[in-house]
Amino acid sequence: MKIADLTDDGRKDVLVGAFSDGYDCLEERGIALLRSQGDRLFNSVEWVVREAGGYLADFDTGDLNNDDLLDLSFVYTGPRTFLNVGDGQFEEGYHIEDMPPQYIVI
Repeated sequence: MKIADLTDDGRKDVLVGAFSDGYDCLEERGIALLRSQGDRLFNSVEWVVREAGGYLADFDTGDLNNDDLLDLSFVYTGPRTFLNVGDGQFEEGYHIEDMPPQYIVI
């Protein structure tokens, strides 16, 4: 889990590694965003990353492309990044298929 302002609105949002176990709101596996509404209230789950059969428990955030927005990085079948395009929306960035994940440090 990571707590950070991912929507650039000054409020702390929550990113969680999640997977389905029969819950209606979590029918897939991946990384989900809970947007802060303020006053300790959060919107419904929004998927940032969905991977069939993948449980992405270990991930990190940081400004990977120097645009002052927090991006997402993790290792799942190779190192991957998702770049924050603003307002909590992410697009796939780098994905290195040919290098074993144990050789990568971000």
